[in-house]
Amino acid sequence: MLSLTSDDSKDNNPLDGSKTAAKSAGEVSIADFISSMEQTQNNDEPSFCVGRPKGTTATDLMSLRKRIELATKEAAEWLATYNKKSRSKKRLKKGSLQQVINSAKEKFNVDDSIIISCGTVQQKVK
Repeated sequence: MLSLTSDDSKDNNPLDGSKTAAKSAGEVSIADFISSMEQTQNNDEPSFCVGRPKGTTATDLMSLRKRIELATKEAAEWLATYNKKSRSKKRLKKGSLQQVINSAKEKFNVDDSIIISCGTVQQKVK
């Protein structure tokens, strides 16, 4: 924490502006503090904000939901075309629908932690 000093002693007079005044690491003279404030106000460089830009979290969430929906639709379309091709409604090989779902998730950059179940894809086909 900075402490502002206004000691009138000759050895440590912060108001005289001398460079020989002994200051401890945490003490700042009032003149130095005011001059530093004036320098920062007159500085022409733009100030930088810290943190995420406003609205990016909501945008990312909307984008993720859209990508999940697109991946699910693509897997459902594949299943629908497979069912049309196989007239006798053959069963899928074990794990083939999950492979299609995983390839759709990879295509639309959906994280592996997001689960798209086989039942969801099968329900979309109906």
